[in-house]
Amino acid sequence: MSVQSLSYLVAAFISCALAIGILIRSDRNRLSSAFGILNGVLFLHYLCSFLYGLSGRGFWYRVTILAALAVPIAAIRFFTLFLGHRMAIAAKARQTSYVISVLLTPFVLSGLVYRLFIRIPIFVYVFSSLLLCMLLIIDRLRQTTSRVESARLKYLFYGGLAAVLLSMSDYLPRIDIPWLPLLGNLTTVVYMYFLHQVIIQYRLLDLNELVGKLLVLAILVTVLAVIYILIGIWVSHIPSLVIFNTFIAGFVILILFEPINRLVEHQTNRLLFRERNEFSRKLVTLRRELANVIDVSNMAQLVLSRLEDSRRVTGASLYLLDEETSRLRCLGYSGPPPSESVDAVSERPFLDRLQAAGALVIEAVEAELRGVISPSGDPNLAESDACNETIRMLRALEADVTIPMISEGRVLGLFNLRDERVRDSFSPDEIAQLVAIANQAAICVENSQIVKRIRDRDRLAAVGEMAAGLAHEVRNPLGAIKGAAQLLSDGVGEGIDRSGREFLDIIVEEVNRLNTVVSAFLDYARPFDGVVEPTEVNQVIDRVFKLLASPAEKAKVTVELELAEGLPPAAIYPEVLRQVLWNLALNAVEAMEETDGGQLVVKTRPGSRMAAQPHSGYFGHESIEISISDSGPGIAPADQDRVFIPFYTTKPKGTGLGLPICQRLIRGVGGTIRMSSQQGEGTTFTIRLPLWRAERVTPTPLGG
Repeated sequence: MSVQSLSYLVAAFISCALAIGILIRSDRNRLSSAFGILNGVLFLHYLCSFLYGLSGRGFWYRVTILAALAVPIAAIRFFTLFLGHRMAIAAKARQTSYVISVLLTPFVLSGLVYRLFIRIPIFVYVFSSLLLCMLLIIDRLRQTTSRVESARLKYLFYGGLAAVLLSMSDYLPRIDIPWLPLLGNLTTVVYMYFLHQVIIQYRLLDLNELVGKLLVLAILVTVLAVIYILIGIWVSHIPSLVIFNTFIAGFVILILFEPINRLVEHQTNRLLFRERNEFSRKLVTLRRELANVIDVSNMAQLVLSRLEDSRRVTGASLYLLDEETSRLRCLGYSGPPPSESVDAVSERPFLDRLQAAGALVIEAVEAELRGVISPSGDPNLAESDACNETIRMLRALEADVTIPMISEGRVLGLFNLRDERVRDSFSPDEIAQLVAIANQAAICVENSQIVKRIRDRDRLAAVGEMAAGLAHEVRNPLGAIKGAAQLLSDGVGEGIDRSGREFLDIIVEEVNRLNTVVSAFLDYARPFDGVVEPTEVNQVIDRVFKLLASPAEKAKVTVELELAEGLPPAAIYPEVLRQVLWNLALNAVEAMEETDGGQLVVKTRPGSRMAAQPHSGYFGHESIEISISDSGPGIAPADQDRVFIPFYTTKPKGTGLGLPICQRLIRGVGGTIRMSSQQGEGTTFTIRLPLWRAERVTPTPLGG
């Protein structure tokens, strides 16, 4: 077996590995598919060349030439997608290659393939097509304005030109240098490995980076090969253990691959890429420092200062979500000033794409924009618009890379970086480290919010205790004021005229109203003891609305009950449910009284599975749903978000505590209450109560 045949076999295996490696990726797209097809064609060509050299059979020679005719088609398709050339030029080049390949195929299948007048056109066609691909690189090189991209495109051109010219030696009949085809085959597969790295990393590699990766790969292959050889030598004297040797070597290699790979990469980066290795070390240190930070402003200052000190970042910014305005506001930045804020509502497509991707690199999005072409050759306008919108946002953020800070499935903030000296300066490994930094920053934001909630809760608890004590103290002078006013009104004050007595009546009336407010406030502030029992909801509703019959009749309101039969008992104290239903029903009747009557509809039905509610003692299960709907005037949109706020009321003599008390009582048993209203059409309150379960955990008592 000659060295040339062995070179074909090595090239075939590497091409096959590159094709399989790119096609089994989960993020495969049109470009990677085209690259896989190109490597598949090269694999077939090299394998058949090896088999022809081994056997000398004409069948393998014909298949080799057929595979060579498919190379221009696959190569032109890949490079037009890779370089993002105009579709008219790309389509014309592909159509021409299809036609020529089809015209030459019958000659290959016949005996004429051995004739020189057929082999020469095939040779000219294949290599002129490959040289055309190199001209496409030159065309792209003329269009670019980036010096860094220009240098890398030159590497791409010179490497491809060398691979094409050295491969031509295998077809030239008068060149008889044994090692020349070997050099051509190896140059080609190295060039394909370079393209493979470019595709999976969405960025052009520079020469140093490519050399580093090849060095890591060569050292890793050498170490693993030595392990396999040593195991093979150990059992070579026992032929029956050859299969056993293969399995053992496979296990050992799999176990050692990851640690050896990390060690080799670390040492190579430390020796050849000191700046990158130092940046990686500083990112690890920053991540450790963030673990001890709680304050968000301190976190932002620490991150920006460390990145600026790394000398790998010329611009960085941090954005944090403002819940009240639904905007992402800039906490701080270094370098060029970015946009002050981002509207989380209008920019939802960008944020959804960012959350799904985990990180957005402007170079990758631009590459995707060049490749969003449908199979018919027409641009995919929807995907093209999405890419353009993403690029617009990245430029507004002054970011080459944007990483989301995610918590519980939502974006809490943005982490943006830029190096204006190099367009695609951050490698995938560095982006992975930056994602870890963003995740640590998200934990910091969560911790700061938890601390703030705890402080607010403690402060409100203290205010609630003071307010409850104050309410008790207010009650005593109110009673004295009321008693004194009644004595004066009953005749103790003989000199008081009629108008004076009217003022005394007003004092008594206002004192009664204040006493009602104080009593309602004390009910709202009183801790819920969590006591529940199995309650038949329909029975409680029936009793409440019998008592409501008289007020409803006076208000010209008709009551309709639509109660589902066979409902299981709910977990709520009956008196608590009566209080809530009475309050909601009476509010509805009073609202419809203003519109000269109406209809009140009460429905019960089995509810869907509930999520676990805070302090409820339930971890989510089936529920019962109660809805109370009226045909009254409805609630104004501006007031709908405030109906459950204590002391907020639209009634002239209301306390503003009825609905907050109802909400607190329902939440205390693990239920929910929500309101929907259309102005002029009516209002519906929907209550969902958990079913009774004997194994219910005793909830923590609620404070005010």
